[in-house]
Amino acid sequence: MKFVIERSNEALFSHSGLALVGALINKSGLAPLIDKIDPKRSAVNVYPSGDVAKSMIGLLDLAKTDFDDIIPFRKDQFFAQALDLSREKAPSSPTIRQRLDAASAEWDDAAAQANVKLLKKQAKIKPHSCGYVLLSFDVSPMDNSDSGKEGVSWTYKKFNGFAPMFAHLGEAGHLLNLEFRRGSAHSQCPGTNKFYRKTIQLAKQVVPGEKILCLSDSGNDDIKNIKACRTEGSDFIIKRNLRQESPEDWLDIAKDYGQAKQLHPGKMEYSGRLTVSVEKLDDPADIVFRVIERTIDRKGQLLIDPEIEVETYWVSLDFDPLKIIELYHLRGTFEQFHSEFKSDMDLERLPSGYFATNTRVMFLGMLAYNILRIIGQSAIGFDSYARNFKKGLARRRIKSVIQDLLYLACRLVFRSNRRRILLGADCPYFEAFKGLYYRWA
Repeated sequence: MKFVIERSNEALFSHSGLALVGALINKSGLAPLIDKIDPKRSAVNVYPSGDVAKSMIGLLDLAKTDFDDIIPFRKDQFFAQALDLSREKAPSSPTIRQRLDAASAEWDDAAAQANVKLLKKQAKIKPHSCGYVLLSFDVSPMDNSDSGKEGVSWTYKKFNGFAPMFAHLGEAGHLLNLEFRRGSAHSQCPGTNKFYRKTIQLAKQVVPGEKILCLSDSGNDDIKNIKACRTEGSDFIIKRNLRQESPEDWLDIAKDYGQAKQLHPGKMEYSGRLTVSVEKLDDPADIVFRVIERTIDRKGQLLIDPEIEVETYWVSLDFDPLKIIELYHLRGTFEQFHSEFKSDMDLERLPSGYFATNTRVMFLGMLAYNILRIIGQSAIGFDSYARNFKKGLARRRIKSVIQDLLYLACRLVFRSNRRRILLGADCPYFEAFKGLYYRWA
């Protein structure tokens, strides 16, 4: 045998990054808000609701979403100490499940309030080069097939699941707000315009004084959303749903009002702007369009009937049409953030059979996601961390943050009346870990 396996007498842990998580949870002020909602459960003989919420966030930040995942951590002294649990022991899985089942929607409001506070104080969200802070709205279905959970139904992605709406702020993809929905809910279901208004108001709290630019796809092509953006003083780019509009008619409009550009033989591009009067809108609205006419296919074959591609957008910006379309296409990056939330944190399949309980988990997951995002973005500021990766690194995936900084092995010792976390002698992230913890704790 190459190795002999023996048990050490030392306290060793593989998740030292929970110390960073606990420090940021405290910065958010979540626990006092939760305890205030449910003061009876803060008695001496029961676990405070704030401890339940912090324990669930700790699990989510380790990419563990099942309630029973808490079991091995109940005897883990570091888990309780890192998350600053008042009873110095993690609650049991039945306690977490039952407490979340009994929790009211006030928990969601508390998590959203703590989330805004955390983003405002700790996230460095800067404007895009266009001068606006980007705010992307999008629905991203979650596959929960064969589960029988409340609210699971047929989504537009052709599987059974949920269809939450996410709102990400800034190019690093901080999750500002969400709305948990049944799978069959339409992107523009009743109340979506109120979600827009509330989210824009939250964005102004997080980045006061900055201009907000809302980005939405054609699923949210609705006059109510335009009104919501105008009411809250936000600019917008909303892709239009052509519905019954003919591509041929748009080609004629583009030739009359657009600027023509030959991309290559057999492929013409027309781009421009129209100002139109719209029923139910007090003021006219601008439409930016881009129409491509192909008379020769990619293989060089002449086409009898031209191929026509049409993109049209409701806009409030006075930018060049192609610049506006380029800004809209940044939404492709925001699609990656949905994947990080659902896949990297393993939140695709939710733990409860109850819709309300899963809603609580989603809002705690939003806070957990932003904690990981803040840890990753802040660590990049340390040369000792950034030099381990390619130059010009702008963002680390949530999965990479978990692997790099959450699952970092440590030894826990108690010396000179102080608890000490000892990282490995060759730990490449020591300076970043130490700097972040001292900054937040």
